[in-house]
Amino acid sequence: MEELNTFIRGSVICNLEHTDKYEAIHELIEKAPIFRKIDNRELIESAVIQREHIESTGLGQGIAIAHGKCPQVRQVLVALGISRTGVEYEALDGHPVNFLFLVANPPKAWDEYLKTLSSLVTMMKDPRFRDRLLEPDSETRLEELLHRKMEAVSRH
Repeated sequence: MEELNTFIRGSVICNLEHTDKYEAIHELIEKAPIFRKIDNRELIESAVIQREHIESTGLGQGIAIAHGKCPQVRQVLVALGISRTGVEYEALDGHPVNFLFLVANPPKAWDEYLKTLSSLVTMMKDPRFRDRLLEPDSETRLEELLHRKMEAVSRH
């Protein structure tokens, strides 16, 4: 099975400041260096927000996986914004979100997109892993931790 190209350098923001869902999405897109190479980041934000208007991507247990199709990206890009105070996200369980994943995918990358979503959900089911992500650490170390965990879950 091929390796996922996720949680590369510049994909984790440790301290999201905004507690509103849409402001937090905007903040993550603006702060995550992996999105800086995209000319029209507003198009990513628009695609993600359109998807949120259909149904909240807040899964519960402090996790949201915001996502949208965007022709400006050449491969699936994943970023994670961590909020220790929580983002009011209209999650399924009604609780705030601590882990805001943002997935931007090219319109025709369905296999990679679905594999990425599945791996994120599987990875975040582990409450000890979620607790570990909330511990103070550098963004680089968290990216390495997330990358290794994604590789492990995508192999199964």
